[in-house]
Amino acid sequence: MGRPKHSSPKTYRCIFYRLLKGPLCLKDWKSTGLKSRSTVHKALKYLESRGLVKRERVGRSKPYRLVTVADKLAEMPPISNLPSNWPTPDWPIMSEWLPLLTTKREWEKITREPPKEIRDWAKRILKQIRPSVELMGRYGIISSEDEDRKIIDQLYKAKPNQSLQELLTNWRRYKDGLICPECLDKGELVFAREDHETGEMICPRCGLVIDREPWIM
Repeated sequence: MGRPKHSSPKTYRCIFYRLLKGPLCLKDWKSTGLKSRSTVHKALKYLESRGLVKRERVGRSKPYRLVTVADKLAEMPPISNLPSNWPTPDWPIMSEWLPLLTTKREWEKITREPPKEIRDWAKRILKQIRPSVELMGRYGIISSEDEDRKIIDQLYKAKPNQSLQELLTNWRRYKDGLICPECLDKGELVFAREDHETGEMICPRCGLVIDREPWIM
């Protein structure tokens, strides 16, 4: 049996918004707002094959739920110096979801006028990211200096749909001179490109030559 077929962005949005509220049993397919049980079933099977949802037994039922950043982190080698009260990043893998949820034109509209479900989700993530940054500073995972806090805040505001893992990766890229600081000050996340003739890192948008001082976390 091959991989389940791809569905429309509208179908995935309905299912995504419903899963943000909690696990979904197939018998409750009408709560997605879609008109067909088979449409919901096929979309869930496709999302499961992509690793974006999973089924877990709860009593006699086996509902679908969102795969979260915490699930992905659990598959990685543990970080020994993390405290026991480290916040659980329970938001979805948005880098994988976004191409399914929208066409380019639809995403531009959602960015301008985000639905209530997206606004509520973003507020919850922001509440989780801020304490995580505080703990990372306290336990020496990042510098506790105000400059680092400012950079992380700017990176998040420039791309609020990124996961904590992606946020940390972009922070490391910034520290390594791979992200333009001037564009970031304006709220734009722009990656520098290397000039093959001079070896310099240059911002493709504003033309800034970025001093690279390789930094290792």
